[in-house]
Amino acid sequence: MEVILFPADAHANLGSCLKNYLENDRQKTKSLLPGPVAQKDSDVFEKNIFNITNRLDSFLDSDEKEIAFLVLGKIQSGKTANRLGTVAWAADRKVSMAVIFTGVTEALNDQTAKRINKDLVTKLDEQFVKVFQVPTKSTGDSYEKLLQDLTKWITRRSGD
Repeated sequence: MEVILFPADAHANLGSCLKNYLENDRQKTKSLLPGPVAQKDSDVFEKNIFNITNRLDSFLDSDEKEIAFLVLGKIQSGKTANRLGTVAWAADRKVSMAVIFTGVTEALNDQTAKRINKDLVTKLDEQFVKVFQVPTKSTGDSYEKLLQDLTKWITRRSGD
């Protein structure tokens, strides 16, 4: 499981995390597909992201207390990319923390953690998100350190 925190001042001088994420994805797509096909693929991806994030914006502006989405798709269908787009959107909003359940196997956990770090931390200069892996035991130094970090980051984010 990964916990993603959003720094209080993350986008003050850097613009939008989501905009940066989508631009990086567009550039990657252009390197893999020919011109018009890349454009169409990027347009569909962005449309899908905004379909989700517009619904989340509506939820945040409402008095509703909970919302749930279910994502189904084949392997390599874009599920993780859409999830990361949603996390990038959250970094631009007043969301303090996101939790991603990365899987039931160590290999899947590692794969997802690597992708989160590659697409949202490294490519975006570690300014928009901070990722913490959750220890498997709720005792010990690593767990106590995680609680301290979470408290600090959420307090900073909630105060801006």
